[in-house]
Amino acid sequence: MKKYFFSSLMLVVSLCMLSSCDKKDDDNSGGGVSQIDFVENYFSIENGLFRSGAMPESTTTEGLGDVEMNDKALAGGSNFIRIASDKEFSSFLVGVEGVDAYYEVGSSSVAGTRADQYFYVIPLTYGPGYSTDIVMIIKGRDGAGNVTIVYKKKITYVESLEGDLTINLTFDRERDLDLHLLTPSGNHIFYNDRNWEVETSDGRTISYGLDHDSNADCKIDGLNNENIVIPEEAIEGGIYQIYLEMYKNCEYEEGIDLNWQLAVRYKGRLVKNTLTLPTEWENSVTYDDKGSTVKSTTSDKNPVWGKYPWDAHERLQQYVMTFQIKSASRGETAPKIKSIYKPTLIDIAKEMDRQEGIR
Repeated sequence: MKKYFFSSLMLVVSLCMLSSCDKKDDDNSGGGVSQIDFVENYFSIENGLFRSGAMPESTTTEGLGDVEMNDKALAGGSNFIRIASDKEFSSFLVGVEGVDAYYEVGSSSVAGTRADQYFYVIPLTYGPGYSTDIVMIIKGRDGAGNVTIVYKKKITYVESLEGDLTINLTFDRERDLDLHLLTPSGNHIFYNDRNWEVETSDGRTISYGLDHDSNADCKIDGLNNENIVIPEEAIEGGIYQIYLEMYKNCEYEEGIDLNWQLAVRYKGRLVKNTLTLPTEWENSVTYDDKGSTVKSTTSDKNPVWGKYPWDAHERLQQYVMTFQIKSASRGETAPKIKSIYKPTLIDIAKEMDRQEGIR
């Protein structure tokens, strides 16, 4: 029998939204980097225990087993660390080479049961100040307290656009998963209409939209991230809707599902996900984009995470978030917004397939 362990995550800013952070969150009595600085510039792991100071030395020559993760990252994005091992671990230590701080993430198993292989998935979120290549280091600790030798992985920083509203999608398999945003005025920002302009009151023109369209038509780029950014000048008051679409399942690795995570921030803070979940008798939600009906997710969190099964069919959609911006600081005057993107042949073919799939 196989075992699966999944630790969820969220930035510390989200953990502190309802109450102030305890002073011990910034404790660096171990002589290392504080949690606030680490979370801002590197990453956080929800339910992980932050430890300031050097990671414990290895006490065994054994390693973790097989480790997979995305080797590219965006500021504010996510990553999924997958570990497959014939050894059962009680926790994992995750840090950055050369930085005296790390997270310890606990895991548990059913007492008295021994499987021939264990699978662990640890999702983490990069901080909004993350801006450089790093070497991630990982060790495992077993029930007897033994610490494995270190596993190292270089993570390459990928630049992305900046905006007051940021929507980041991260996934852990090389598949063509697309991000769609519907704005209050009905604009649809996605791969086929990704570049937009807004004219400011003082005559400036600001470009924004979909920053990355990863693995388009299964032309694998190794990024596994999609990012939509909108400047304050183009932000409208009202309800925004987000959905995901598996345009093409590029790999069919039996039994290996795709994990995804989406985070939305307005002026650096996670927005409230107002998604209304379906009842047990419903399995779909209707959108504002010409009557599309899509499968709903099962969570109303932010960040929100979910899965696509390994054999997911093409154009399988998931409605993942709605949120409201009550008013924009630019005032009530509607901004002059226009699309400036000229779709490629791949974009046109993808859109024709999409429309065929939702009719």
